[in-house]
Amino acid sequence: MAAIMNGMCIHGGLRPFGGTFLIFSDYMRPSVRLACIMRQPVIFIYTHDSIGLGEDGPTHQPIEQLAALRAIPNITLIRPADATETAEAWKFALTHKDGPTCLVLTRQKLGFIDRTVYAAASGLAKGAYVLADADGGKPKAVLMSSGSEVGLIVQAREKLQTLGIPTRIVSMPSHELFARQPASYRDSVLPKGVKRLSIEAASPESWYRWVGVGSEGVVMGLDRFGASAPYERIYEELGLTVDKIVASVATTGVPNQLAATPDGDWVYVAINDKGTADIIDVRQANVAKTLDIGRRPHNCYCPQGARHMYVTSIGDHLVRQFDFAHDHALKQTVRFDGAVRPLCVTRDEKWLFVALEGLHGFAWADLTSGKQIGRMEQPLPPPEKRSKFAYMNTHGLELRPGDRELWVSSFIGNGLMVYDIRGEAPRYLTTVAVGDAPNWLTFSPDGKHAYSANAGANSITMVNCETRMALKEIKVGPVPKRLLEVHP
Repeated sequence: MAAIMNGMCIHGGLRPFGGTFLIFSDYMRPSVRLACIMRQPVIFIYTHDSIGLGEDGPTHQPIEQLAALRAIPNITLIRPADATETAEAWKFALTHKDGPTCLVLTRQKLGFIDRTVYAAASGLAKGAYVLADADGGKPKAVLMSSGSEVGLIVQAREKLQTLGIPTRIVSMPSHELFARQPASYRDSVLPKGVKRLSIEAASPESWYRWVGVGSEGVVMGLDRFGASAPYERIYEELGLTVDKIVASVATTGVPNQLAATPDGDWVYVAINDKGTADIIDVRQANVAKTLDIGRRPHNCYCPQGARHMYVTSIGDHLVRQFDFAHDHALKQTVRFDGAVRPLCVTRDEKWLFVALEGLHGFAWADLTSGKQIGRMEQPLPPPEKRSKFAYMNTHGLELRPGDRELWVSSFIGNGLMVYDIRGEAPRYLTTVAVGDAPNWLTFSPDGKHAYSANAGANSITMVNCETRMALKEIKVGPVPKRLLEVHP
């Protein structure tokens, strides 16, 4: 198709345009590249531009294609955010004569951007423009995006403004057009010395030019393939959310899990993209210190009454123990024989329990010696009883108040495994059936009830801890992940 369009354009008399899914741009690449070499004004229209296409799954969900197309010289790629930007993009494509234009469009519906409130879409001709400026003076943060993710930064700006963080949002439908503008214009849109954040449901490489790679720049994108699920769920699972944007602006990078010290004075935040953990001074409402973790931090944990904070990293075999009473110094590291996922610690800080990748159970360590003591593994359920969303064996684990029992969520087995931990080694008691793909769990303060967030069922199950029976299942929003606590 692309080769035929090139021939029609060279012959003259027509302005050829053709369309297909963005994922198939890979098949067209030689002809697209030739169009760029010849500077032929062909119009390539690509739809289904991201993980937002949903259930077709990773074979049809583009990840690296946007960055790959943007890397071709003489190309102009435009990814509009709404209907008015799409009209402006088509107007540009018809008048542009020096090389091909790629229009990249979504499958899913896009929200309406009220142009009586936000800037006119004519700014698209310059590649990027200020969609809305900060209220209350000079911006402290600039959020930028293209296409369907512009709606996310619009919502994030509203939240950040209510938090007292003046925020500018920039729609950047075309990197190439923006790069052709004078430096004075680019600096007026992206002022120097202000924290920048970009978000796009694709490979992040092409955004570093505009965001930077220092501590003041955050690039949110995808470094993995997608998944088959409704697009709302995929965005939530892969961390492309309004809340993640807001938290990223308030910290030094893209945050993951967080935990507060028992006195509430300090909050540790795992900064996934920086390999660090921020320590927030709650009284001063700022980042007081940043710890170098070395890998992608994932979990922070601090039991009530404890003197230490525990931090794990994705794919790492270590649990790091920090002493927040002594300038948050690293006290010790505990090594396990597998990659650590969630963890919990007894209140006397004697025993450390962790879920390990690929283990249908858990491992435990003695914090006095700082060494792993053993691991406990349960047989996998038969295939017909496994979760249809199972991509891991266990995901969450928590100590029932009183530190007598350890409850472990069997993500693959749709149940909560219960262990007695009062002896020399944990002893398996039973498995409580809950909703599909239990994720995290928590307990009521008196330990009488457990609550399981079921990612596969979009529900929370309430369990009687004495009878080991599920009492009720409450339907909630898409993909419940972490339960924080139950109010007394």
